[in-house]
Amino acid sequence: MIWFFAAAILFAIAGDFAKIMTSLDHNEHMYITAGVLVSQNKVLYRDFAYLQMPYLPLLYGGLYQLLGITSYYLLWGKLVSFLALISSASVLFLIARHAWGEPTIAIGLAALFLLNMSIVHPAREASNYIIPVFLSFLAVYSFEIAQRNPTRKWLLMAITGLMSALAVGVKLTYAPILIPFMAVIILFPLYSKESFLAGITHQFLPFLAGLLIGFLPMAGFIVQDPAGFMFNNLGYHTINTQWRILTGYTDNMSLPSKFVFAGETFLKAENLTLLFGILFGAGLTILNFRQAKQFSTGGVLALFLFLSGLISALAPTPSFYQYYAVPISFLFILFIYLWAVNLDKTFLSRRMILTILVLSSLLFQGSSLLDSISKLRHRHNWTPLHVRDVSIKVREVLQENQLQANGKVATLSPLFAVEAGLPIYPELASGPFLYRVGDLLNAEQRNYFVGTSPATIHDLFEKAPPAAILTGFEGKLDQPLVEFALAKGYKKIDLSNFEGKLYLYQAATTNP
Repeated sequence: MIWFFAAAILFAIAGDFAKIMTSLDHNEHMYITAGVLVSQNKVLYRDFAYLQMPYLPLLYGGLYQLLGITSYYLLWGKLVSFLALISSASVLFLIARHAWGEPTIAIGLAALFLLNMSIVHPAREASNYIIPVFLSFLAVYSFEIAQRNPTRKWLLMAITGLMSALAVGVKLTYAPILIPFMAVIILFPLYSKESFLAGITHQFLPFLAGLLIGFLPMAGFIVQDPAGFMFNNLGYHTINTQWRILTGYTDNMSLPSKFVFAGETFLKAENLTLLFGILFGAGLTILNFRQAKQFSTGGVLALFLFLSGLISALAPTPSFYQYYAVPISFLFILFIYLWAVNLDKTFLSRRMILTILVLSSLLFQGSSLLDSISKLRHRHNWTPLHVRDVSIKVREVLQENQLQANGKVATLSPLFAVEAGLPIYPELASGPFLYRVGDLLNAEQRNYFVGTSPATIHDLFEKAPPAAILTGFEGKLDQPLVEFALAKGYKKIDLSNFEGKLYLYQAATTNP
């Protein structure tokens, strides 16, 4: 049986890697560009907008600087996502092995995780979806070890707090997970008969210390520019909802529609298999309630984490599929603790059921994973390489026309510029995101938050004309850039194997 689970994991790893390397989302333009600018010693929120919590671009920027990376930025970002996905599965395995005391079915659970598209699809992006999953799993694991290791409890609880803070620092929607940890730490100190005061001293205070250490870099941004921090992490998202309403967007905007969407997400094939396993474990827990008491801390924590994750998925308007990576990842933790009851007596039946669950996931997802793997045979399907190739072509065209040093590349898809070291407008560093809501801000706000808008971008270009304009990926939002190019006589350049449009500053063209 262990060979079947191991083979499933290897297949899932290959398929997940292929999915990550053959996808591109416009979100990645903001995340990777922010990391590049940080590596160039630009300051988040002050020198350019980054509409999320600060830790991911700090990670990317630090990685680029540490390794001396000056190209293939997207490739490295996707490798980080891939490693975070594999690391998440590894920590999940460790939690299961620790709770179950048996590695075989723990490997099966890791395979089930890697075959779950609600986890894998968000992980395809070089963005802030999968890394906090890994960090939150580390927090759960260190908490679990702490309950059974009184000699190192203080250190392990500090690590729990640190990992929780880092998860929040990567993505704000993980902030609700702090409440379950605090509640369980204070109210349900199991595996020992500590007094309430001892629980506070040995668990809560170390957790709080780790939390504060993890929040220190974030505190620097808040102190330095509280208005910028609040806008990029909260204010923008409120205005973005207004923009959605004004543009007639209707999907998952109301609370009832978001509940319907949540139901549809949990009823997807990969999640139905997970829910079946959880229901089986819940039945065993009810039938063996006395034995289940020893696992109540982990079970209560997992249940509360799932509920907090569900709230974080429902809270944003509109709601998107990738947001459900938060609650669904915690369902795997709940799965572990529900299955930990009376394991010795039902080991064979559980192994058989987990085998069926993994086999079902392979049947549902196998063809999609194989299709992604087959795409890797051709270089142009490797998205990071394709983006790099296009960016080099853009740079070569600018060099041929002696334009590289004369101005910036204007685009809502900045990866095609920064991959080749070409300068961009800081007002467009977030790609389409701040730009599309820019007309809902006044001129002072746009200036303060380093933004522009469809109605004012011509003014920006008049002050500093772009050497090139690259469009074709953001629909109507690109239209003001195209209109400027046509009005100013920019020359359209055709690039092979590129679905976008490149316009070159005509006045300085040497090779018409």
